[in-house]
Amino acid sequence: MVLGTSGMTVMDQATGYEVFANGGMAGMRHGITQLSNHSGKVFYDRDRDAPAPHRVLSEQATASMNSMLVQVPEIGTARRAALPGIRSAGKSGTTQAYRDAWYVGFTGNYLAAVWLGNDDFTSTNEMTGGSLPAMVWQRLMAYAHRNVEIKPIPGIQKPFLEKPADADAIASLASSGGDSTAEEAPRILSPATTRVLAEIEAAFGGAPAQPSAADKLSAL
Repeated sequence: MVLGTSGMTVMDQATGYEVFANGGMAGMRHGITQLSNHSGKVFYDRDRDAPAPHRVLSEQATASMNSMLVQVPEIGTARRAALPGIRSAGKSGTTQAYRDAWYVGFTGNYLAAVWLGNDDFTSTNEMTGGSLPAMVWQRLMAYAHRNVEIKPIPGIQKPFLEKPADADAIASLASSGGDSTAEEAPRILSPATTRVLAEIEAAFGGAPAQPSAADKLSAL
């Protein structure tokens, strides 16, 4: 698997790199967060019922790996994957005879794995992981990081760049090659606005109940 002589699924690749993105912890992969019925009874809640994540890589080893992986999109083979103003980490890969081209990368917020190739096991036209897969990853992650609060990659020095992420630059990457007719990303609330609304909700939830109109009439 390490040499690329046997196959791996995209999910396997993403799950493997997830250990680096989560600070050396494994057991984070899941597809269901919660299951409940129409009346609201919760049958399964991942935070409550799933096994707790467990450490498979020391903090020191994780920091060493992530310190190397952040250099790949900055000065390495996958500079096409670099996000403006956001540090990311990853690794490009190309198998024998250019049959498979990979890029797996992550930020402090999200991880994604990209595979490109022919489904009949024939060679591509000398495509490498640092070319189209890295570009696909960049476009996907640019879309995913619009209007989100950037989190640090575990264990690396200077997790945040001196120049913060440029929202316009991220938005331009997320568009279809600068095409003005491209589909706009859905409008979402900023993390700060979301927190304020949550505080307002909590304040209303703790407020004393007010008498209804019927109660007021009966009091008269």
